[in-house]
Amino acid sequence: MRLPVVGLLLVLMLLGCASPSPPGPNPGRIRPGVGVEEARLGEGRAEVEARLGQPDETETNPFNSRNTLALYHGKGLEISYDGDKVGTVVLHPTLAPWTAYQGSTAEGVWVGSNPDGVKKALGPPTKELLQALMYPGLWIRLDSQGRIESISLGD
Repeated sequence: MRLPVVGLLLVLMLLGCASPSPPGPNPGRIRPGVGVEEARLGEGRAEVEARLGQPDETETNPFNSRNTLALYHGKGLEISYDGDKVGTVVLHPTLAPWTAYQGSTAEGVWVGSNPDGVKKALGPPTKELLQALMYPGLWIRLDSQGRIESISLGD
């Protein structure tokens, strides 16, 4: 009789470990389909750089010279410009050379969330792939272990 009770306790403990992640920092800084506090979709490069300063690194798309990336490693921000306007904002967790973006959606989803926590906060995704959860204006890429690799904001 004692063994089934121990087994039940073990299962309950494991379920507790799989609970959704706690809410992220600075709720409301990530706005699906809009951008983040520091860079909004459609905003000009000069406005973004006035807030963030010069990026740590820039890259030009070899297939489209109008598309450039501004990488802010210390802020966890990757901004893709189409010409002079913000087209996409990508948020990174702490993984060299990145420092985690310190903001979350109003529901508390951020780069430190886990997929179960995302689904609990936002509901079922509009599309779920093996390594991605897609919501309107929000695409969450997962690594091979199911952890958040990055969050992309677009329209």
